[in-house]
Amino acid sequence: MSELKNRWFIAIFLGLSIGLLSGCNQVEDLLDQAIQLLNQQSSDDNETNVEEAVTDIDASEDNNNDDSNVEESEESSTENVSEPEIPFDERLLAQGYDNKVLPNGFPFTVPYHWILVEDNIDDPSAQGFEGTFCFDIPMEVEQIAEGFVDFHEITHEHHGEENDIIHTTTFTIFPEPEGWNGTMEYFLDEYENTCATVMISFGGSDGEEEQYGEDPETMVSEEALAAMQEQNDSEDYENGDGIEDGVYEDRERSLPDDYDKKLNLHREPDDLVDMDVDADDIESIRDKIRNGEIEMLHLMKGYPRIFPYEWYLLKEDDDPVNSSWSGTFCTDAQMGPTIIKHHDMLAEHNADIIDFSINGSPQMNEKSTVEFAFNDEYGTGSWHGNTQFYIDRNQEFQVHKCANVSMEFSPDLLQ
Repeated sequence: MSELKNRWFIAIFLGLSIGLLSGCNQVEDLLDQAIQLLNQQSSDDNETNVEEAVTDIDASEDNNNDDSNVEESEESSTENVSEPEIPFDERLLAQGYDNKVLPNGFPFTVPYHWILVEDNIDDPSAQGFEGTFCFDIPMEVEQIAEGFVDFHEITHEHHGEENDIIHTTTFTIFPEPEGWNGTMEYFLDEYENTCATVMISFGGSDGEEEQYGEDPETMVSEEALAAMQEQNDSEDYENGDGIEDGVYEDRERSLPDDYDKKLNLHREPDDLVDMDVDADDIESIRDKIRNGEIEMLHLMKGYPRIFPYEWYLLKEDDDPVNSSWSGTFCTDAQMGPTIIKHHDMLAEHNADIIDFSINGSPQMNEKSTVEFAFNDEYGTGSWHGNTQFYIDRNQEFQVHKCANVSMEFSPDLLQ
């Protein structure tokens, strides 16, 4: 009870008691008792007030501590925000590897995600081929090795992850006596990358070494290549423009007027429109591939390297008759950086950007689109395509960050 209510209670008690005991000697005693009750109540109230004050102080300190904890939590949260992961190919370069390109005409199909980091192609004394590929695929080594189904006389031997060589695959490329024999040895390098050393010995029935290289039927003619190289060496290309490493680039890219401005929105997270890419319902595609819930398809060589290696192909429609290809990729990579990487890879192919847009949430699930065109690096024609980035919540691969890519090939070069 509050102090006011207690005093009213005592006053009523005294009034009733005096009325009942009127004319008796007990009135004085009752007055003394009332005074004692009032003093005791006042003392109790003071102690209560003190206790409440102490409690308020403690609560205030707790609140201050809570605020401090919030600040610490915010600081900790800021400290724990992960920087964008370095794309796999750039990570290999930072580790001291080279990113090499296999020559056209290599004797077997190499998966897109396999990056050649070491080889003896330029060694004139090399007998056959020996090179090392590295890759970042969310699958067990045994599953990766068993993905090569076009070989002949295949044998697999799994040695275990605790060994220097995790898995060995032997094979022949052709079943005839003049076939090429090969071995793949899978291992983890010093940076914990999964890699495979591929060794191929070329031998014919006459014992002579077989050579491999560019397929003249799919290459630009020697005359055209010479003309392009002459133009590349002219004074107009002293600054490094023109052909480099076989890429047909002696032309100026066409870009939308606001291209750089829009692309920079993906470079600065604070300026990026709300793309709803960190929603709680977005799941890990790597986990689902690793757990066998979703099958990853292996995009083979022959397609331009414009897809970041953190994208995993889940669906494709290849129509060679109409020279068209389309595929659906999903990724765990952060949306902004992976879009930037895609555009950087297009730039490496000197691609024209025909259209580029960014959409904020909740405008459907489409986040960004780009339409592009570029010449094939071998000078055989040109690609025209578009990429649509979106959050798949309503289609086949829920709920992931995905990209739909559609491309068509034309024998006509961009001028």
